[in-house]
Amino acid sequence: MRYRKGFDLTIAIVTDSTATLSPELVQQHDIHVIPLKVIFGQESYRDGIDITPAEFYRRVEQNKELPTTSQPSVGEFTALYEELADKYDSIVSVHISSKLSGTVGAAQAAAAQSKIPVRVVDSLSTAMGLGFVALAAARKAAAGGDLEAVVEEADLVKKRMQVHLVPRTMDYLRWGGRIGTATAFLGTLLRIQPILYVDNGLTAALEKARGRKRALRRLVETVAERLDQGDGGVHVAVQAVNSPEELTVVAELARSILQPVEFYTSDLSLAVGVHVGPGTLGVIAYREP
Repeated sequence: MRYRKGFDLTIAIVTDSTATLSPELVQQHDIHVIPLKVIFGQESYRDGIDITPAEFYRRVEQNKELPTTSQPSVGEFTALYEELADKYDSIVSVHISSKLSGTVGAAQAAAAQSKIPVRVVDSLSTAMGLGFVALAAARKAAAGGDLEAVVEEADLVKKRMQVHLVPRTMDYLRWGGRIGTATAFLGTLLRIQPILYVDNGLTAALEKARGRKRALRRLVETVAERLDQGDGGVHVAVQAVNSPEELTVVAELARSILQPVEFYTSDLSLAVGVHVGPGTLGVIAYREP
């Protein structure tokens, strides 16, 4: 499928692997995904392509070595944009928060060299917080929106996004420098579990709950409390890192409390999961205007 405005103009939608879009959604909406890399020791794996999450986390547990991540290179973006330029008239490239990764910067550098217009959108989010923005852009393009309209739709959805998470341990966020050490300390006291959220592109503390069961319920409730007001439909994703049983529990709560018109469950991508750690649960949602 090619996105058209009238009969001539076509817009390609690009995102990165941290969006955690399923292969079915990628194919259905003709979204082009560029992978980040997950680095384990001397080995580098393309996120979502070269190694399964189960195998990866098994290796982490066995070796007790902290993996790192790397954004796509400017050259990789340039090659993708050149390939798309043969089929499309312009590109909207939507990516993980510039405050969490250098991916946006690499995309912007490649965009400056592209022979067709490329608009890079900083989602100020990640996981399905990014995925939903990319989907909104793709749907707007498919409905005939021009380049500016597609970018405006992406910006509208990103401003309404709520991304909340409960990690099992704060160690991964602390080691990766994704959150302050004071908040990392909270999770070690008296079974207190911080509920975190993405605030203007960075991970921050929202509140704390005593005990895991209470924390997971508050995870869903805080999303409901912070959604934009109105009658618009709510789009929801529940995601986890290597925690299928708790994923099921939180998904049931989210369906009941948030009453979504669109709903997904999935594992977080490795490039996100290595920074939040196994056992992390996330609820991502936005309300349509």
